[in-house]
Amino acid sequence: MLEKGSVLVTAELTPSMTACIDRENIVAVVTEEGSMTSHAAILARAMEIPAVLSVQGATRLIKDGEQIIVDGSSGEVIPSPDEATADEYRRKKQRKKWRNRLITGLAIVVILVG
Repeated sequence: MLEKGSVLVTAELTPSMTACIDRENIVAVVTEEGSMTSHAAILARAMEIPAVLSVQGATRLIKDGEQIIVDGSSGEVIPSPDEATADEYRRKKQRKKWRNRLITGLAIVVILVG
């Protein structure tokens, strides 16, 4: 079992492995194989877990316990980010949360009015 806030870095991610991901502990996924149209990637998106696939050498280059940024939108993986980069991504994550809340709120209004 992985700690809360862990990023799963693996050579391959099958759909069955993706379905078993504990969203309480795993916050993102990085794989060496696969594509954004693979079943595992589609499941990760449906579970709202950021995933970047086809990162060559990920299991060798990313060290256990290393801080890492996984941007599923841009496909970027940033191991050992400096503090300025980490702060930038924290702000980006917060803006996304607010945007999603606004979109959800608008959807509710549309449903109630419509």
